[in-house]
Amino acid sequence: MRMNSRQCVWVLALVLGAGITGGSVRVAASPSPQDQAHDQDYSKDKTYKQGLSDGKDDSAHNLDHSKKRHFKKDDDQKAYEAGYQIGRQDNQHIIGTWKLNVAASKYSPGPAPASETRVYEEEPDGATKVTVRTIDTEGHPTVIEVAENYDGKDYPVTGSSYADATSLKKINDYRAEANLLHAKTVVATIVREVSEDGKKMTITFKGADEDQGRQVNNIAIYDKQ
Repeated sequence: MRMNSRQCVWVLALVLGAGITGGSVRVAASPSPQDQAHDQDYSKDKTYKQGLSDGKDDSAHNLDHSKKRHFKKDDDQKAYEAGYQIGRQDNQHIIGTWKLNVAASKYSPGPAPASETRVYEEEPDGATKVTVRTIDTEGHPTVIEVAENYDGKDYPVTGSSYADATSLKKINDYRAEANLLHAKTVVATIVREVSEDGKKMTITFKGADEDQGRQVNNIAIYDKQ
């Protein structure tokens, strides 16, 4: 299902929910620990929580202590590695409130929204919940939510009938790419880049206009509050 330009504005900000600045993420063998954590739900496992804590600490100090941890049971090792992967994502630079800089942004064909606020919150399992509150040019409010990780899996979107899922992958410490989906079909692609000082976020959106099939190219700039 394609989206018109106004709907593109509404869903533009939510796909890249998780933060990517700071720290590196270890590459895991296939299937990745994150995939296994998502499928098997290691989030309540104490070794998962230990890995999550170690990952966050190592990311903050640019260290890697994961290889020093050894567990007798394979499931414990997998749970730890899954938690460590999530912890190394280092969401701290993204957590908080961001506001759209309408004047600095470019929407083609438009229109741009009147205002938009994004609130990022870290979940206990290491995922990042994003709440996007938008007011369009006619004063209509929209609230969209998603919580996701960098595992390439589909995560459900609430508050939008035009996008029901997103999938996210990390490219490097400052760049991520995502797909916006409806009924398992990709309807748009999105790239997000965060400045090295963590103060500015740029989201580039490419999709189709539902009404006339026109190409939609939006570049949205956000300032951290």
